[in-house]
Amino acid sequence: MPVTLTEEDFPPVSACTHCGRGDCPGCAPSPSPIEAGSLPTIRWEQQGPVLARCLQTSLDTAQDATLFFGTLPSGSVGKALLFALLSESLALGGTGLLWLTLPWLLLPGLLLRLAREPWAWALSAAVHASLVLFLLVAHAAWGLALELGVRAAGDRADLSLGLRFGLYACGWDLITSPLGVLYLLRRASRRSTALAPLRDALRAPVPALNA
Repeated sequence: MPVTLTEEDFPPVSACTHCGRGDCPGCAPSPSPIEAGSLPTIRWEQQGPVLARCLQTSLDTAQDATLFFGTLPSGSVGKALLFALLSESLALGGTGLLWLTLPWLLLPGLLLRLAREPWAWALSAAVHASLVLFLLVAHAAWGLALELGVRAAGDRADLSLGLRFGLYACGWDLITSPLGVLYLLRRASRRSTALAPLRDALRAPVPALNA
């Protein structure tokens, strides 16, 4: 009498590590970009217009902080420093112009007179440069502190990577600045979703640290 064999009569050659079945159609979840080892493209370090690269990189740091900072490769600290310098200069410059709007409306004559004084321009430039320098040092110190914490935990620290981490985090300041908001409004097709990256930037430090 012939015997009819089915697939159940043969042991599987291999079993799925997720569900244990030999005939698994592929139930395991796809690995995240970080688990898969794919590195993000840092727009700032590519070719193109400087302002566009700066704004797009700032947007990338805000929209997917986990991917950007979790897979941030080692590289040039100088490029990250130039990005941070431009980002903070634009962010503080736009904020300063916004704060001048009310005095301009109330006392336009006074501001016009101050605009003709060289010392007023020199003082404004000194204050702006001091604030930019303060923020750069604060961000760099934060990145270095993360790597020193890694070293204290017994792992190998990469201080240059920590510097790049802190300096690229300056993109959050640009996206949340008046200039960043204008950039988001201009690029968005729908006003209802235009400011979503702004909310992401405000929440970005926690997922960036976790990554």
